[in-house]
Amino acid sequence: MSDQNFESSSKKSIIIRFWYDYIKPKKSLVILCLVLLALVAFSFAIYPAIIGWVFDALGAKDTRLLYQLAVLIIVVSIIKAFAVYRQIQVVNKLVFSIIEEIQFKMTSTLIDSDLSLISSQPPGHYVSRIVNDLNLIRDALVRVANSFVKDSLTLIAMICLMAWYDWFLAFLVLCVFPIAIYPIVKIGLDQRKASYNLQNHMENLISQLSETITNIPIIKAFSLEVNEKQRSKNNFKELFLRVMKLNVGRARVEPILEILGGIAISIVIISGTWRLGKVDFSVGDFAGFITAMLLMVQPARGLGSFNSVVQEGIAAANRIYQLNDSRPKIFSTKTAKDIKLGNESIRFENVYFRYEKADIVKKISFTAEKGKVTAIVGPSGAGKTTILGLIERFYDTSRGSIYIGNQEIKDIKISSLRSKIAFVSQDASLFDDTIKNNILNGNQKASQDEVKKAAQNAAAHDFIQSMPDGYESRVGTAGNFLSGGQKQRIAIARAFLKDAPILLLDEATSSLDSDSESKIQFAMEKLTKGRTTIVVAHRLATVRKADNIIVLDDGKIVESGSHSSLISKDGFYTNLCRLQLFSE
Repeated sequence: MSDQNFESSSKKSIIIRFWYDYIKPKKSLVILCLVLLALVAFSFAIYPAIIGWVFDALGAKDTRLLYQLAVLIIVVSIIKAFAVYRQIQVVNKLVFSIIEEIQFKMTSTLIDSDLSLISSQPPGHYVSRIVNDLNLIRDALVRVANSFVKDSLTLIAMICLMAWYDWFLAFLVLCVFPIAIYPIVKIGLDQRKASYNLQNHMENLISQLSETITNIPIIKAFSLEVNEKQRSKNNFKELFLRVMKLNVGRARVEPILEILGGIAISIVIISGTWRLGKVDFSVGDFAGFITAMLLMVQPARGLGSFNSVVQEGIAAANRIYQLNDSRPKIFSTKTAKDIKLGNESIRFENVYFRYEKADIVKKISFTAEKGKVTAIVGPSGAGKTTILGLIERFYDTSRGSIYIGNQEIKDIKISSLRSKIAFVSQDASLFDDTIKNNILNGNQKASQDEVKKAAQNAAAHDFIQSMPDGYESRVGTAGNFLSGGQKQRIAIARAFLKDAPILLLDEATSSLDSDSESKIQFAMEKLTKGRTTIVVAHRLATVRKADNIIVLDDGKIVESGSHSSLISKDGFYTNLCRLQLFSE
């Protein structure tokens, strides 16, 4: 995000939004938290008064009063300990319930977002927002409770106590600390921008590290170790500089408060010594006043550094709202209806799709008949996979229309549309879960027997049974515990279990061993039977068996027909075959 976006959301508007969105709905917890914080603050403020009474009792040699004061200290300590214990519990419950709510909202927003938004940034960009930005907001919320509320109440209690002892000395003390307001506010604003820039860099760093770890085989194969190490070193160095800038800003607050605190104590000692005996001001009063002033220093410091932490939290909240405020451009209209079954043929009429000022597909018109296989072929970048995405409404057409039966897909509810489409992607995407649960993603309500039947149809049951935990075996991140052929068969089993009338298949480009190849071809022939099938084909065996072949080049249809008819034309398709575009 740019600095322009950062400046666009004012501090006030973000705080107000955050209050109404996340804090106000939890007002019962907030009220309980305030009561406990007030109890902690005012029990803390009793100590200086007790110290003053102790000094006066010592001067008067009042042993009975000293014993009573000793008991009072124990009682106050017990009350304060209970209040602190409950306050910590309530603050944590309040803060972490807010964080949980924001994390769920962010994740839901990402899941509901258009693919164009998700693909515009690396995954680390969003992970950083959900993890790092939320940590900053958590710290800011905790500091609001412990510094702004508790320290403010403690400070007010101490000031009232000092004024009760001697209003003139209290006035002198209060004249010193306002000097710190301007530099602390200025430092806080600098911290907000520095924190915003730091989090942006953290996004880039997480993305780079994720990319490096994912591509370690490529790094080793091309001897890129030195390059990647240097790239990481540069990013870590930049992170170090930005963190140091942020921490130096935080550190500037402490010396200001330390110097002003020393000045205030010196003024009180000089003025208090002069006033002893000249006004109704005892040694006990003086001791109580000094104690109150010394105990006031810690909450004053807390409030001084509080501004920096809150500014960092505001910067993080700004970035979170930028994500949560995004709305999908692809959605179901109010008049959208459920898909009508019976005629699931798919028809493209003069379809265009534009991405970043360029037409990826142009003037596409064809029909994929129900019960038949339509293969889409062409060189890399011809727009083959984009056509599958348009049918699923991962993207919307720029011009033209796509029909399923007699319904334009934009007139169909997205949930209804996708419920009738089974999609097998090129990389056979799997979740880091059990084999059973990955297959169940096709139909969450399916029984164990139905899962096994789907696996058998996909020629996956035998290898699953040979695994240590069978269907309960985990597949690893992105299915990395399985071979390429095994992953594809699990993905096909998932499609079998969904049992949708429309099948979209993006064949894997990677080569497989002959056994896996034959099993996958067998499974695919069973899966496509009776369904409207569109396959982005990379294997000659698939292309030959297709009922209709759509040949793309530069986003346009250049030829169409069966394999034999296209070969007889000796045109673009024949040339692709000669160039060995397809795997045998």
